[in-house]
Amino acid sequence: HRTHTYVNAGEYTVTISGTMETIYFNADLGQPKEQLISIPNLGAVGWKSFESAFGGCTALADTAGGDTSQVVDMAYMFADARIATPQTSGWDTAKVQSLQGMFSQAAAANPDTAGWNTAHVTSMRSLFLGASEAQPDTGHWNTARVSDMRTMFQRAYKANPDTSRWDT
Repeated sequence: HRTHTYVNAGEYTVTISGTMETIYFNADLGQPKEQLISIPNLGAVGWKSFESAFGGCTALADTAGGDTSQVVDMAYMFADARIATPQTSGWDTAKVQSLQGMFSQAAAANPDTAGWNTAHVTSMRSLFLGASEAQPDTGHWNTARVSDMRTMFQRAYKANPDTSRWDT
């Protein structure tokens, strides 16, 4: 558990080195999740889980880069991060098992999912719930292992997913 406290108000750049398998912003721990505005590069620090990582980060807009090849959980990663617009086209999702609620209530999220490997995903429940801008490219997704898709696109008004090749 690491925290950063700054004497003066302002914008700061935080660089992470070494190994960091997960990250989690939580107001109950005193972490100012409402102040995170951008992640220009997630980096290659050994990520294994992004479960609830940026949930509730209401000022977070851009997120890019990063080595996601060992990540197994992206559940609620951007839940309630209303203006989040992550650049996800280069993400390696081959080991991901849960996408549950990943963009739930992230109204501005419109991730590039064309290259996502979803072969190991078991839950897509509420994946784009309330993500009104979401128009994901889902035509090639492998859904053979998915057992829960409830409310996946509920209130995602622009979404028009291609599900013609899904194994449900």
